[in-house]
Amino acid sequence: MKTYFYLYKITNNVNNHFYYGIHKTSNLDDGYMGSGKRLHAAYKKYGIENFTKEIIQYCNDWNELCQLEKSIVTEELVNDNNCYNMVPGGYYLDEELLKHIGQINSEKQKGEKNSQYNTVCIYKIENNVYINKRIKREDLEIYLSNGWNKGFKVNDTTKHKIASSNKVWIHNDDETKFIQKDKLQYYLDKGYKIGRTEKTENKIERKIGSQKDYSNFYKTHILVEDNNGNVFFVDKTDERYISGEFVSYYKNKIPAIDKNGNKLGLVNKNDPRFKTGEIIKFRNNDYEYMKNKVAVKDNNGNTFFVDKTDKRYISGEFVGVNKNKHWKQKGTSPHKGRKWMYKDDEVIRLPKEKFEEYLNNGWKFGKPFKK
Repeated sequence: MKTYFYLYKITNNVNNHFYYGIHKTSNLDDGYMGSGKRLHAAYKKYGIENFTKEIIQYCNDWNELCQLEKSIVTEELVNDNNCYNMVPGGYYLDEELLKHIGQINSEKQKGEKNSQYNTVCIYKIENNVYINKRIKREDLEIYLSNGWNKGFKVNDTTKHKIASSNKVWIHNDDETKFIQKDKLQYYLDKGYKIGRTEKTENKIERKIGSQKDYSNFYKTHILVEDNNGNVFFVDKTDERYISGEFVSYYKNKIPAIDKNGNKLGLVNKNDPRFKTGEIIKFRNNDYEYMKNKVAVKDNNGNTFFVDKTDKRYISGEFVGVNKNKHWKQKGTSPHKGRKWMYKDDEVIRLPKEKFEEYLNNGWKFGKPFKK
């Protein structure tokens, strides 16, 4: 099968902005429309149907193609405000330069530098059309109270645009994939369907808060302990942490319990009480010590562990913490089959025979978001 190497130009028919790129393919009708970030941002803004692609020149091999791109996509061209290209052409020839460009682009997208940092997608329905919007996370509650919903919905027209581009979403019962369009028929023959699976309506995030912020924070910070026993977070690049003045709070520490089975949290493994047997190492899956123990409470309501042969337990002075407690049998809950629903500031738990009636009146599954 013949392989083609060509330089192409994509033009925005709305404002005449342009993009040059190179492509290697065995199928000239593979629908490839470039991979530039600015170019794809323009696709989203103007619609890919408003762009025209033309092949400028064919080459014999990849190196020749890169040399051609280098001679056309120059620094001067990249600085043109009408050009979607972000870097001069031919950088595929220089592996070190390619790696450096990748690192620069990666740094530009990290944390607060990312345009989508601390934002969230919301949508609402107007005239049977999904209206999508991206807002700051701190404004989410205001929008939710005004009839917006958290998430992102795709209209039929947008689905058509996606299907006509180079890549397409497909799914089956187990997974979702974003594949090249030329592989679509192969997956359709395997039982896949075009599109993405719909998320369950009543699955609402209970811990939205700032989970992404926390995740980013823990990637760059560490819990440490100073010489005075104070515990706090510092940046992993902090000189005091790197020099060893501050050490990780978890270093040389293990979970421990005392003789009565009470958990002591993390204790330094060099603690002399380990040698005397006053405390012992304990893990959640280590029951060697606990298998002969029972959780009890005294007359004052204090709870602790004692040995099953303890005379106070046998005599009844200490009783098991679960004694005289009555457990409901599985399936006897009065809320079985019910779900939370809300509308504006009203929240109610309803049986499933009421679902359709309330959904038709504008109610939604779940509870309204609270910060």
